[in-house]
Amino acid sequence: NKMAKWKDNVELEETAKRIPEQKLWTCVLLAACEDAIISKSKGYILQQVERELARDWFLHPTEAFYKVCTWAGYNPKFVYDIMSKKIETTKLWEKINNV
Repeated sequence: NKMAKWKDNVELEETAKRIPEQKLWTCVLLAACEDAIISKSKGYILQQVERELARDWFLHPTEAFYKVCTWAGYNPKFVYDIMSKKIETTKLWEKINNV
């Protein structure tokens, strides 16, 4: 689970102690992560333009990005660093496999 790896960087004491709103924003953040990195070959159907928009949301952070990360209880810089590396790796994999 991608989000489970992020637990060490949560700015709250424990993920389990999050308030419902933080859990909601964590789901929003996870959905954006999936949109950006899960490939079509794994049965995840998303148009290429939508995938690129999701990737741009991470690679070119806006105020909305910072708000979602903060509301979910994650450090926006940490999310940016992790996702920019993962997106780069995913793009390389897609290029090699003609996806």
